[in-house]
Amino acid sequence: MASISRLFHVLLFLYCTSLSLLHPDELAQSLVPALVIDSSSSTRVLNTEKVSDARSSTPWGTSSSSAAVPWEFTSSYRARSCFVPAITALPSFKAVHAINSFRRRFFKQQQHASLGATTTAFLRIAMTKINAAMLTATAHNAATQAAQAAIQTTNANAYTFVPLAWPTYVLGAKPLANAVEAVLYASLIAMNARSLRNPTQGKLTMLAVAMGVVVAVGCTVRFTFVAFAAPLVAHGAWMAACSHQRKGGSITDAGVRAVTHATVVATVVAVGLLGTARLDAACYERHGATFDALSGAKSRLGEVPRFLFTWLNNLRYNADGERVAREHGRHHRLTHVLVSMPWLCGPAYVFFMWKGALAFARAMRAPRDAVRVAYRNPAVALRAALFASVILPLALLSISPHQEPRFLLPVAWTVQWSASIDGFGNLGAFWRTAHATHQLIMPLVYAAAHQGGVVRSQLAVLGVAPLTCLRMNATEVPCSLEVAYAQTYPPSAALFDTTISDGVRIRVTDCMEDAACMARSLQMAHVVVAPPRAMRKMTTWRVERILFPHFSGETTPDEMSKALFDDLLHRGDTRSAWRRAYESLCLNVYTNLRI
Repeated sequence: MASISRLFHVLLFLYCTSLSLLHPDELAQSLVPALVIDSSSSTRVLNTEKVSDARSSTPWGTSSSSAAVPWEFTSSYRARSCFVPAITALPSFKAVHAINSFRRRFFKQQQHASLGATTTAFLRIAMTKINAAMLTATAHNAATQAAQAAIQTTNANAYTFVPLAWPTYVLGAKPLANAVEAVLYASLIAMNARSLRNPTQGKLTMLAVAMGVVVAVGCTVRFTFVAFAAPLVAHGAWMAACSHQRKGGSITDAGVRAVTHATVVATVVAVGLLGTARLDAACYERHGATFDALSGAKSRLGEVPRFLFTWLNNLRYNADGERVAREHGRHHRLTHVLVSMPWLCGPAYVFFMWKGALAFARAMRAPRDAVRVAYRNPAVALRAALFASVILPLALLSISPHQEPRFLLPVAWTVQWSASIDGFGNLGAFWRTAHATHQLIMPLVYAAAHQGGVVRSQLAVLGVAPLTCLRMNATEVPCSLEVAYAQTYPPSAALFDTTISDGVRIRVTDCMEDAACMARSLQMAHVVVAPPRAMRKMTTWRVERILFPHFSGETTPDEMSKALFDDLLHRGDTRSAWRRAYESLCLNVYTNLRI
């Protein structure tokens, strides 16, 4: 098991330095705001010319600027905190800026002064993922060690089993708000577990203050964090009461200690939310006009309140279930229970729920006094808190009409670790092999392939742009290049922001599934990024790059079914079936032969 764990960490490092993405939209929601917030960026794209061209008309449709920001940051919503890009993506921008500063001092010739567009884009995405992975690994390693010592399990597989939890690390290597939420949740577990060692009043008070700070930041990042944190806060209050009662105090005094602990946490949370709201307000006061301009929204900079509760705006938006379902998709209420959790945790989820159900049934049958005595045991109380911190958010998030597996990312560690110390690794070779296979295959299939060609296509566009401008005999500087994306995920705007320094200005049109837009783009665009099925009959376009693997939920399943039923079973054309199956996992970059 330890050797498999080491192999997994090697794969994780290779994954972090690759260009595949799990959620390109979440990447954009971190990198683009970080580009706006970063005042030391060596290449300024947020100038008057770029802002005025943020949403401009092209001969065949509307073009999104290469620096357009997500709708959550516009003045109409202000539903996303600046903390996420500041924590995940901004350090990579600062690192690239430091590298450029060093190069300008070291190299005397101007052509070597700064990194190129492709190198800058690669460093930004790789460093952002490495930063997120390091935060995740550090927090979950601390939680593992602290919980291991608190519960004092003798299961040898408990520690080496945890690193196989791929969602904990692979999804943690993303600039997701969910990944930041998972790091803060793991920090709460580590603090709670460490407080169980010889708990004193001073230690418990410090725990209450620290938990309040973490909960405040977590709720600012995502309002759902309160569901993950509430059982752990209750566990801290329970431990404060039990530690007092073990020293001979009365039940009344123990209750007072518990209430005091909870009050301290609530007070710190309230003060912390005010502080984060003030910081978010300052962020939007300074950059709100740019956010609006780069998204085409009307600026309402003067309406930024002194305390901006972005989490409250997010909660208000998600409270409208019909709107969320209409704009983001509707899922069955049991999607999280029957799909998301098995997808995240594999066989360990079934084992975890089975063990939890058995423990709950035993507690219901046992006498009340015996249960109260049992839960005074710190290890038993911590296990109960961890189980509740999975069940509560699972139940509450299942109410929402829109459900994605990443919403439950924080509890992936809890399920894996709890199952491992309960003896999941001792069930037999079949279950261990099934679990290890699930944890190794899922990152490669879903994380590496799902929309994995989008960012690589952007780097490919940056690579072919200078040669395309030469073929165009463009005399203007910078050269204007029209790029169209069709039948694929929209590109991440932050990776195109350095193109002006290379003598190329890129304007992007995202046609999605719009056939009319695609037809106009084929007449006017210089570069098209699309799956092969969209360009099969286009003889005036040349393939410049073939990006494999690229799994698209919109095109891949449909093409796979055609390869199986139409080509293979109906016509018996094996070669055509294999070619269609291969092309269904590709995203190509085409250039126009007529220019």
